Amino acid sequence: MFELIPLISMAEIQINNLTASLGEPMVALGLGALLVLILGYLSKYLKQPLFLAYIIAGIIIGPTGLNIIQYSQVHWFAELGVALLLFYVGTETDFSKLSEAGMTIIVGGILHVGLIALVSFAFMQMFTFLTFTETLYLAFIVSFSSTTVVVKILSDKQIINSLQGRLMIGFLLIEDFLIILIIPLLTNLSNQTIGTTFVWIILKALSLFVIAIILNNLVFPWLLRFTAKSRELFYILTLTVCFSFISLASLLNMSIAVGAFIAGLAFSTFPYYMEEVGNIKGLRDFFATIFFVGLGLQLTFNFSSFPIGLFLGLLLILFILKPLIFGLLVLYAGYGGRIATNVAVGLAQVSEFSLILALIGFQATDLSQGVYSMVILITAISMTLTPYMMNFSEPIYSILSKIFSKISPIMTKVTFERKLTKLRHLPPEKKMKNHIVVIGAGVTGQHVIENLHNKKVVVALDHDPEVIFDLVGKGYYADIGDAMDSEALNLVNLKGAKLLIITIPGTKKSIALLKKAKKENKALTVFCNAKNALEEYNFYKSGADYVIRSDIIGANLFVKNIFRFLKTNAVTSISNLNTEYMHYLEEEIKEKKKHINL
Repeated sequence: MFELIPLISMAEIQINNLTASLGEPMVALGLGALLVLILGYLSKYLKQPLFLAYIIAGIIIGPTGLNIIQYSQVHWFAELGVALLLFYVGTETDFSKLSEAGMTIIVGGILHVGLIALVSFAFMQMFTFLTFTETLYLAFIVSFSSTTVVVKILSDKQIINSLQGRLMIGFLLIEDFLIILIIPLLTNLSNQTIGTTFVWIILKALSLFVIAIILNNLVFPWLLRFTAKSRELFYILTLTVCFSFISLASLLNMSIAVGAFIAGLAFSTFPYYMEEVGNIKGLRDFFATIFFVGLGLQLTFNFSSFPIGLFLGLLLILFILKPLIFGLLVLYAGYGGRIATNVAVGLAQVSEFSLILALIGFQATDLSQGVYSMVILITAISMTLTPYMMNFSEPIYSILSKIFSKISPIMTKVTFERKLTKLRHLPPEKKMKNHIVVIGAGVTGQHVIENLHNKKVVVALDHDPEVIFDLVGKGYYADIGDAMDSEALNLVNLKGAKLLIITIPGTKKSIALLKKAKKENKALTVFCNAKNALEEYNFYKSGADYVIRSDIIGANLFVKNIFRFLKTNAVTSISNLNTEYMHYLEEEIKEKKKHINL
């Protein structure tokens, strides 16, 4: 007779073996990587930030979920991930950006950190369970914003060189330098000679900067020229410098992230080698993924020791007070309400440096488990919400502008937008009819402007202040503004224009602008510059009158002239360019019609 009991016992043994095997480091790591990959694909499909998927993966595989990986197993990799992220940020740091906004960035950055820390410290006095040290830690933890998250979003949106992008990065640079001093200062609070300790901290930080400057000026120019001949050697050199500064920082009892950031600064003045430095992106992304997974691993949701009242209060400071102070600083600096709103909502998060500060405090028993878990949760929430807040900055500004519209128009123009007037050179109103508007004054846009400005009134619009300064300096009509900036579009008078030329990167924004322009001015002719066939097709489908793909026309004519030269042994001039290109487009569109229903 068939006996079930032995089978049941065997099944129990197999289940127990499987459960035990989940605890094996390699098995756990494999399962964790698989889950991260699956959630990453899902996040990409849903068009959500990838680090949100990583944090969720950490929650699932951590103590709160399946409990197959402990943070202690990956904490070193997570710390290294932050260090490599900040090394890369350091390589992309340009000190010249600080001079562009002058005292606004320097004074504003210091003032913002001081005000947030002071208000947070005062607010936390009502929570008697907090020690003085915990209160001080938390006050500074919420004061700093994330360089890594903001730079990543600005890069993805292709607005890192915009006016708001430059202001945000400038503020973040000041904050990064401040926290370099604050991290070691807080870790030495028990030291009775706090003044002497602070002096030593400054001397340690300066010593790392001096080493970086010496290497930058005397060693790297020669070393980089030699190693650039071998990609493998350059890769090793890059990592060697990074880890050497990490080691020096560790020996000086400073955060390894501080050392990595200063190491990146040592490379930052060598733009020719930045493409090679980009080779560490894969390594950076790998460790950064572990960092965000580590955030999820540390979330315990133990509400018995979780200070919910404090948690909600700090969220209000983070999402209301912090952006409010940033917004007012930028507004009164004279950059206008729109730029102020964009900067404010983009910097409403907790810094990766703050996480390092929290971890140091937790390991030194200066922060309780409940408070430490709260910091991790606040960090995860704020970093996750940042891209959404930046996407909704325009609606937020629309609401706020109704409030500011009650202020005297003269006051608004003189005080709130005085810096923007330097970036604005528009033709007289009588010339703003049947004119040409160029949105995006990059290489293609500038070429159009230079060739047409003597024959027709041409007005350029671009978000990069350097581009606008250059155009205005040459006497061209130009204004600072984004393609979706309704106020800037009104100033260049799209309704009265004859031709609109769109050369900005990003199909979604270009198509939105195209549809908006056609709706406001039905007689308007629109030319677009496309990167590929799909982009070109979407432009035509959205109502563009003419789309050019400079890569295709350049390649086709280049090959044709090669054949002409081989056949005739003479370089011939190219004629009937427009006819040839239109013929090519007709053939390509006919081919597309076979596969796509127009």
